[in-house]
Amino acid sequence: MTRQKQNKTTSSQETESELKSKESSKLSSVFTRYADSITALREFFSRLNPFVAKMKRGIKRERQAYIREIIRDFGQRASKDEVEELGNFLESLRGRVTKKSKKVRAPRAAEVTSPLVEEFALKLLKVIFRDVPSDFHRELLNKSILMSLVSYFEVLVADLAHAFYRIAPDAISTDDKVLSVNELKQFSSIDEALRSIISDRIDKLLRESVNDWREFFQSRMKIDMKLLVPEWAQWNEYFQRRHIMVHAGGRVTERYLSNVDWEQVEPFMSKPSLGDTLTIDDAYIEQAINAFEVSGLLLCQEVWRKLLPGDNETRYSGVTGLTDAIYRRLLSRHWYVAELLTAWGEQDREASEDHMLICKFNRWLCIKRQERWTEVEGEVRAFDCSAKNRRYVLVRASLLERPDEFFELLPAAVGTDIPIRALKEWPILDEMRGDPRFAKVIKEAEEKKEAEEKKEAEQ
Repeated sequence: MTRQKQNKTTSSQETESELKSKESSKLSSVFTRYADSITALREFFSRLNPFVAKMKRGIKRERQAYIREIIRDFGQRASKDEVEELGNFLESLRGRVTKKSKKVRAPRAAEVTSPLVEEFALKLLKVIFRDVPSDFHRELLNKSILMSLVSYFEVLVADLAHAFYRIAPDAISTDDKVLSVNELKQFSSIDEALRSIISDRIDKLLRESVNDWREFFQSRMKIDMKLLVPEWAQWNEYFQRRHIMVHAGGRVTERYLSNVDWEQVEPFMSKPSLGDTLTIDDAYIEQAINAFEVSGLLLCQEVWRKLLPGDNETRYSGVTGLTDAIYRRLLSRHWYVAELLTAWGEQDREASEDHMLICKFNRWLCIKRQERWTEVEGEVRAFDCSAKNRRYVLVRASLLERPDEFFELLPAAVGTDIPIRALKEWPILDEMRGDPRFAKVIKEAEEKKEAEEKKEAEQ
């Protein structure tokens, strides 16, 4: 090989390496942005929801006190005839509200002749409807959360599709029609034309259904979205409900009824009737947040793995990758989400042994925290840690609640196998933190570290 060819090959390799590094950085940003967006949305919901509920409880207390006051005032001022007139009015009103069949003519409201009865009735109706604004506040909050979840996922799909076409631009040629000669003349370069084509393809993709998205990732990258979603039928229902919230004021449409697989959704909700107005309660939103968090993060990981094989250290980074995402959810005690993320990571065939073991142990932790310890206790007991790093022996002892084994090994492992900060933070060590020996080991390790740093400074 001539020197010129050698230089050309080296330059080509460097360029390819640089491109992979740039794409790795972009996918890392996509993953982090989506993870942070869902986390922020969850915090927004968890902070505002109690406030809305408290506001409603306050209104309810005020309403009860006010009703007692107006009843007492009416009783002091009303005659016997006025009391009877009010009773007839309320009875007829109750009959109109509780009528069960549209075929039965509703009773007419009793005539109100007394100004005092009219005054009381108006006050009563006014205080009854004071609950409406607080109910509207909660519904508004939950609708906005659902719409944001769908929007974040749409942005994620667009970002991942852009990454696919950047790394595999030849995929454009698989389309039936690209551009005519006249259309090509409108662009100043092939690159500009490609960018326009890709943009059009992605815009079209975002206008399609969840099933079309599934087909895109399946046909282009052999990724089945259905395997990444906790409940596929319910997942699709989130998008369908968001559509009727935006376009039909929450009223059930024919499209909504036909696009939801009701046999599969049934455990979560009952099939509504055409024209019903759907609401969004807190349990629905909490379930939706979990589903979007898991599905989006795992889809990003799958695409990342397919497009940049071998980029595992960045993909599992403890700063911007899967390890960081899992750890944050462990610290915030979101066990269900962390369980599904760790279960996926444990089966990731491209992950290092260390990453797979981290996922394995944290999956056990998540299951234990969800009070399903019997599902994995035998698996934990049978796992052989003898040839592993001491930290795995320690966390296994913590999970199995074996304090003597744990504290026999801990002093030698602190600062080497387990950093002091991790010793303080790791949720998997919670079973041991109540033991007085735990604080003692930390104190001794910190004093030792401080002495070593002081000695180095003096030298």
